[in-house]
Amino acid sequence: MDYSKQNWADGQTITAAKLNAMDDAIFEASANFPTVRLDGNILRGVSDKPLNVTMSGEGAFPKKLLASGQNIVKMPTSGSGTVGGLNYEFTPSGLNVHGTATRSLGAVVELAPLLVNNGICLPDGFYLRINKKLPSNCSIAIWDDDYVVSHVGPTNETKIGATNGLMHVALWVSAAGAVDIDGLQVAIIYGENNSYEWTNGTGNVYDTGVSAAFSVDDSATVAVPGFENDGDTIVLLADSTTQPTFSTEIIGGYSSVIAMLEASNPLWGKHYHACGDSFTAGSYVTDVDKATGEPLTANYLVAKYNNMKFTKDAIGGSDMTNVSGASNPFSVDRYLTIPEDTDYLTLQFGLNELDIAKEPSTLGTSADSGNTTMWGAYNTVLEWILTNRPNAKVGVIISDSWMTETYANALIDICKFWGVPWLDLGGDPQVSLNIGGRRGGSGITLSETAKSLRDNQFKISSGNAHPNGAGNRWRYTALQEFMRRL
Repeated sequence: MDYSKQNWADGQTITAAKLNAMDDAIFEASANFPTVRLDGNILRGVSDKPLNVTMSGEGAFPKKLLASGQNIVKMPTSGSGTVGGLNYEFTPSGLNVHGTATRSLGAVVELAPLLVNNGICLPDGFYLRINKKLPSNCSIAIWDDDYVVSHVGPTNETKIGATNGLMHVALWVSAAGAVDIDGLQVAIIYGENNSYEWTNGTGNVYDTGVSAAFSVDDSATVAVPGFENDGDTIVLLADSTTQPTFSTEIIGGYSSVIAMLEASNPLWGKHYHACGDSFTAGSYVTDVDKATGEPLTANYLVAKYNNMKFTKDAIGGSDMTNVSGASNPFSVDRYLTIPEDTDYLTLQFGLNELDIAKEPSTLGTSADSGNTTMWGAYNTVLEWILTNRPNAKVGVIISDSWMTETYANALIDICKFWGVPWLDLGGDPQVSLNIGGRRGGSGITLSETAKSLRDNQFKISSGNAHPNGAGNRWRYTALQEFMRRL
């Protein structure tokens, strides 16, 4: 779906059906959002959409662009001939070489015609992997304009680094004698990634439209064509005569949007772990993500709209404090399962244990270390988080519907004590009204008409005070901004 000014015109009425359609369009498209990583002159993880790349610096000569997968250049699938007494044949299973070399240092079978035919020089950082042990008189040789390096067999899955660039890859016979090889395959890969394929074939080469080399001060912007994304695509900006030493910067097109989001949005791509009761679990919510089946809670929507990894520990009816009759109290052992890689963490409890804040024996004090009082339970959990998940940004959410003044005020004191921010859905006038009105004791005089209209709009039903799908969509923006400030 294309988004234009008309889609978001002032005063436009957006129906639930249209909102859902827009939501589906956004997140079906998000499957193609790349996580772009610059690695020298390699662009990893770009999408299958065109983008612009700016190059500058002496020696940059980007006439060609090579788009392929982990196995940058693959062997041909057919072709045969005779060289120096050896008969060779390329097959889908690899290269077969048989015969007796008539001379040393001269019998060469070119393994990388894609490089030769297109004048592509791969820069430093590339490796070869070989799937066969070679006869002692054979080796795999790497050539640039001149001989660079060779690896003398026998060898099996040994890396050979292209430390001075790479333009040719050849089977090199270093001494006269018999050669008997079947199914030889060479994978040309970049860096230390151990994931590679032996399947034969070739990558795709594109012209960049640049006809001359750059001086130190020159630069040019070239359009990278759209291509089929195989899941881990590598785009190599290649040089026909010199090794590229230029820098790259994505400046426009589809990927620049992602780069902008990554730079400006602290939530983008992070791991969000949401802990809580039925509000976090999405109890009674019938709106679900079509791809994952996850209820569209405010928590999940924050993760979804910010490209976050989302996990949760949410059980309807559960408590924080380990008092008599408590249901799945979080402070017993659930908090111990908070993932180590959590970047953002929210806690939303209290609706099922409101009465404990009324009694001193179950409210406790800031000195409590056991989990059988409200203070002690939060002390236990928050101290563990700050000690064992020190890089996780933690926030507490104070629910709105049926939350009491006593419990909310006690929870605010606990948050102040531990230096943890809180989002008060029912008592903060800067949070848009959702369900349950404004909490008693907040000092806010609220129109009963406003309360009734919002309750009718956002509650599951007149007899069920949980937020419905619309209520979660409404409140997710408040949660999102709260988390961005953590």
